[in-house]
Amino acid sequence: APTLDALTPADDATGVAQNANLVLDFDEQIDAGTGVVNLRRYSDDAVFDSFTMPSDPSVSIVGSIATLNPFGSLVSGIHYYVEVPAGAFTDEAGNPFAGFSTKDDWDFTVDTVPPNITGYDNNPACVGETLVISGTNFGLSTPTVTINGVNATVNSHTTTTINITVPNTTTGTVEVTNNDIGESDTSNSLVLTPGPNTGLNVVESATSVITGGSVSITVQSSESGVDYRLQRVSPGPITTLDGPDPGTGGNLVFSTGALSPAGTYQFRIRAQAGSCNSVNLTDMVTVNVFDFSADAGPDYDICQGDSVFLGGNPTVVGGSGFNEFTWTSNPAGTPLTSSNPKVKPSVTTSYFLRVEDSDGNIARDTAVVTVRPRTPASDLDILFDPDKVAFAQTDDPVNLSFTVTGGSTGTGIFSGPAVNPALDRFYPANAPVGDNTIQLDFTNQDNCVTTYTEIVQVYNPNDYLLVLQDYYCPEGTEDLDIVVPVGYTLQDISLYQVITFFGFKFIFPVADGTSWTKNVAARDVHMDLTALPQGDLFFRITYTYLVPVITYIEILPGISIPIITYVPTAVTVDAPFRINSPPTVTIQSRSSTDQFCANAPVVQLLGKEPGGIWQGTGVVPDFGNDGNPAFGPGENGQATFTPANANIGLNTLIYTFEDEFGCTASASIDFTVFAIPDPDFSDIDGCVGIPLDFAVTNNTNGTVSKGWRWTFDDGTSLEGLGDPISPTSHTYSTANDDYDVVLTVFTMDGCQNEVTKSISVGAIPDVAFEWENVCRDERAALNLNSTFVMNNPSRVDTIAGFSAMATVFTGTPATWEWRSTKRTLGVRRRLAPLVSPNMTTTRLVDSMRAWR
Repeated sequence: APTLDALTPADDATGVAQNANLVLDFDEQIDAGTGVVNLRRYSDDAVFDSFTMPSDPSVSIVGSIATLNPFGSLVSGIHYYVEVPAGAFTDEAGNPFAGFSTKDDWDFTVDTVPPNITGYDNNPACVGETLVISGTNFGLSTPTVTINGVNATVNSHTTTTINITVPNTTTGTVEVTNNDIGESDTSNSLVLTPGPNTGLNVVESATSVITGGSVSITVQSSESGVDYRLQRVSPGPITTLDGPDPGTGGNLVFSTGALSPAGTYQFRIRAQAGSCNSVNLTDMVTVNVFDFSADAGPDYDICQGDSVFLGGNPTVVGGSGFNEFTWTSNPAGTPLTSSNPKVKPSVTTSYFLRVEDSDGNIARDTAVVTVRPRTPASDLDILFDPDKVAFAQTDDPVNLSFTVTGGSTGTGIFSGPAVNPALDRFYPANAPVGDNTIQLDFTNQDNCVTTYTEIVQVYNPNDYLLVLQDYYCPEGTEDLDIVVPVGYTLQDISLYQVITFFGFKFIFPVADGTSWTKNVAARDVHMDLTALPQGDLFFRITYTYLVPVITYIEILPGISIPIITYVPTAVTVDAPFRINSPPTVTIQSRSSTDQFCANAPVVQLLGKEPGGIWQGTGVVPDFGNDGNPAFGPGENGQATFTPANANIGLNTLIYTFEDEFGCTASASIDFTVFAIPDPDFSDIDGCVGIPLDFAVTNNTNGTVSKGWRWTFDDGTSLEGLGDPISPTSHTYSTANDDYDVVLTVFTMDGCQNEVTKSISVGAIPDVAFEWENVCRDERAALNLNSTFVMNNPSRVDTIAGFSAMATVFTGTPATWEWRSTKRTLGVRRRLAPLVSPNMTTTRLVDSMRAWR
């Protein structure tokens, strides 16, 4: 491992130069190892510089010598030691240097050099501002700085610079003391500029002011050599409002200027001496700005005769205490003193508002009311087409128009009961009976509206002819009474027929004397409804009546009042009614014939129009019809005819319909129903190969038989003319328990009826037995046999009879024993096959003799 030959500076050396390097001289060639070499202050182990091996640029190795170059100068008078870790250096074989493990292994003291002041960053310097002192050997500890014996605050420092705050003193000596070595240096070249006095009084002319007002702010006893300016602090941003003005030793006055909008404002005075930084005077000013404004309201544009309210909402904002209002005008009028006076000028007028509060603040505003001319109502007139003063509720719509004189132009809108302003029409049918006021709102070229009205009378024609109905059916008569209202005088009555042809209406008089008569003196009318022409008609009654007429008188420019007078006028009243045509009624049948047999299927019927009544034997209303003789819109007109329920012979079916006006009409259809025969025959069961005789009965029900036909369900049939033959015989060749035998009888009317019956036909049993002769009182063995029974399970009864006595054995073929007491034994076998359990065939198949 390498060992040291020498150290520079030597261990425990003193008076070491501030620019000295650290040199280690080994006994052999070395290389950089690893670790950190530290140069520390002996007193507190603070690191002055460090070297990171092996690549620190401040470390150089040449042969056996390692040189470490500290950053900056060593501090004068400081006791240092070097900390070298093991392995920081190695020989070429990689063997490590053991290093220094204690503070005393390599320590030294730098030569003591007093501090030296070389300059300032500002000269002259400003009291209260920062100053940087440059020099050398200021030490590591915080140095002490005084100016004229007054300590300065040290803000930061290095061994070559000190940042201080200049104390409040005058030009004089600056002294810096290195507290590491207790050495000082002085300089008398620093010139100080004194700072402004921040404690001067600042006063305001007012603490509150209305919006738009200003406040004067005074700085008392200003200092010479100091510039002052007024700044608004809030609302922000901070803004200079006045200045800078130089101090004079006396008072300086600044103005805030107009303050707006309302709110709280804060102001300050900023002072600056020479080129030094400006400072804020301690005193600040707060001013409350409040609103105080007048609102005369908007400018108005009105028509003659209209009025408006002046002033805003509210008319005044802000102010202090009580507000006093004064309104004057041009052209001059009576002064007004309310906040929102109502005015009605006849010409264009300007109104001037003055508001004064309790503190004497004054607010003003102006409003102009422009007056436009209105058309006099006397220049207007309403025209009715047709031109009448009285209309029936049954009259057609009346066209409305107007005329205007006096040079005005414009548009008009009609209104009133039963008036459609979009179509300019009056509808008597929708108007109430009596006087109806028709109103015209006329808007002239100056956009001013004049209202004009006229009165027309509307009457209900039925009110003038008692019991006159809107509609009649062409049947019967009607008597009417003519009503003469109060104020009316009856003159005459006439009847007219209205015929419409291609959209045009033609009126024809109907002469009285035949279909209708009148008696004007007795005020009555008689109508023969069957003789009057069908369609639209109306009675025209002529009266004399006092009609109200409106005239207008203009009392002021643009203002007119109506005057009503009554003029005798001939008034005609039209009372319309209609003689309806009877409804058209038809019957539709779903059948192609009107002749039916009594057993024919149901026939569908349809009556038109729906809602009528069906009548006749065999008719049943469909679902939805109640079948009662009452008309109803819910009836669908459908029905069914059932021949079986009808009368034999002619049946007349009637469908009656009543329209919405109560007029009825009927349609009918005739259906003929023929009787049908009622044949019958005996239903008997039989055996294969044995003829069956069917006994026939036939109730003709008054019909004449044309022929008959049998079908036996075995592929054979039998036909003939006239009435069916009784009995009719038929032989079946095959057993079956379900033969459907049908007998059909035909009539000369083309009808037919049939009867069907089911019969069973059984097979002949094939039975045999063996026997032997025995003596009486001996047992006999009977051995029965039947191929039919063996193949077709059946019920077998065996009957043995002797004289009047018989013994019955029941069961399948077997052997029975019997003790003979008589001479003979007759055996009968009754066979009932399962295929036809109701079929019984009894046959004597054999006999045996018993011997004594």
